[in-house]
Amino acid sequence: MGESFILPLIIGFIFIVIKIFKSNQILILKLLFYFMSIIGFYFTITLLIASFWEQGRDIQPVEKSDDTKEINFFNKTNQTINVIVDFEYSKNEIVKLSRINFKYNKKEVVLNLKKEESKYFQTPILSIDSKAPFPKNFNIKITDSTNKIIKAYNKDEFFNNIVTINKSRKDREYVQNNWVLVIGANR
Repeated sequence: MGESFILPLIIGFIFIVIKIFKSNQILILKLLFYFMSIIGFYFTITLLIASFWEQGRDIQPVEKSDDTKEINFFNKTNQTINVIVDFEYSKNEIVKLSRINFKYNKKEVVLNLKKEESKYFQTPILSIDSKAPFPKNFNIKITDSTNKIIKAYNKDEFFNNIVTINKSRKDREYVQNNWVLVIGANR
């Protein structure tokens, strides 16, 4: 059933009701037909709404519009935390970079993570361009619900704390397409 079915149904219902009441039928038959029409109309609309509801509940695949590298955060603490990411290139750094996605060049993006939740942050570094370094002023702050800083990471601390198979610091920054930071885990 489609949306185009609703308008003709309503117009048809109104037309039939008007035609029946203008006819020379017995009043009881008119009322009986009127109530049967209302019940039929109600069930038809209910089925349409249920059909549209189920269509809206279908799981839609999440498509990434940009192929950029990302940082995944996993909250292993016993509380809700805020992750504040400063991943903004300065004007001087942008001049030196060949390609980045400026849409994601942002200062102080806040991600709210509940206990055992994970979220990702999209960086401006394109996946195909592994030569772009992190910004000089890159940092991450982890705060609790009262905005008290629990932990802060600069670029070096971040690369020393991520989950990785790469041994060299240079490979961690340039080769990986995503980085995983587990917050609150004993490492």
